[in-house]
Amino acid sequence: CPFVNNCVGLRNYLYFCFFLFDLVVACAVILGVMAPQMPEVLFETQPVTTAHRVRIIVAFMVALFAECSLAPFFVFHLQLILMNETTLEFLTKRSRRLRRRAAAEGDSLENDYSRGVMENFTEVC
Repeated sequence: CPFVNNCVGLRNYLYFCFFLFDLVVACAVILGVMAPQMPEVLFETQPVTTAHRVRIIVAFMVALFAECSLAPFFVFHLQLILMNETTLEFLTKRSRRLRRRAAAEGDSLENDYSRGVMENFTEVC
């Protein structure tokens, strides 16, 4: 992962998920704090300088973009934790070619390593 400058694997997957969680919460806090200022800046209800207006709008848009990008990414990794799968296993299972081959051979694509949602979660966390 280029964000943490390290390969995300078994021993540091918990910390990667905490990192994503922290980013999602931080962006939500920034959006929550800046949301009351947005109507004042956009509709000019109070006199503010153009530089201040630009800073507020840009910061809000960056936080909104980061939140919209990182929240689904965090939910995806939480889903992987609950199913006890790696990203590679998830993508392989989604492959059309693999599904066709498994259906032709009568194989199941179910995850053999899943122990249930709570045990999968406690295994990682």
